[in-house]
Amino acid sequence: MSDDSLPRKFSLPNFMSAASSPVSAHPDVDPIVRDKYENHNPLLDGRFVVNIARVGVANYFVQDVKLPGMSLPAAMRTTPLIDVPVPGDKINFDNLVVYYVLDARLESYLEHQRWMRGMGKPEGHNENDALTRVNPVETSDISVTLVSGTESFEVATWHFQRAWPTFVGGFSLTSTGQGKHIIFPVVYEHAGYTIHTFPEGEPAEVQP
Repeated sequence: MSDDSLPRKFSLPNFMSAASSPVSAHPDVDPIVRDKYENHNPLLDGRFVVNIARVGVANYFVQDVKLPGMSLPAAMRTTPLIDVPVPGDKINFDNLVVYYVLDARLESYLEHQRWMRGMGKPEGHNENDALTRVNPVETSDISVTLVSGTESFEVATWHFQRAWPTFVGGFSLTSTGQGKHIIFPVVYEHAGYTIHTFPEGEPAEVQP
């Protein structure tokens, strides 16, 4: 997928690099160590934008994001004495978890209900027909973009391919809530992700 097709809320910078892959356009560059600038400041929490192509209101009510890890299980090489672990060749990606604030009209919650029900069709095949009538693809790309805590600069974007919700969490109602926000989680399965980094100092211009 080309960089131009990434779902974004920021203006597209002049270039991005697929920082999560050892493949580089410059074969003389170390495939792992690429940091050539001396910015060793810690990343400050709290500045990020989530964009999910198949939802609308929900994008504006994101409270927290748990970015997934990945694992590379060992393969075993059999010997007459012991089995020797060696690096495997299949990576497992954890799920993406996003926590949403429940808005006054419940749309952040209902958008995911309709998405999941369209795939699972608990009340009939017409639910899936309705989901795919406008867009025949049931899944959606998701992007999570980090913005520097000190300046409005993009740092990196996690791009998740062919994602869909596998769990929409419930929430509790209480008469003693004292006006606190109601938070519910959504868990997304996906086909994998890549991380794209941006030139240092690229301005993050939020589109309306």
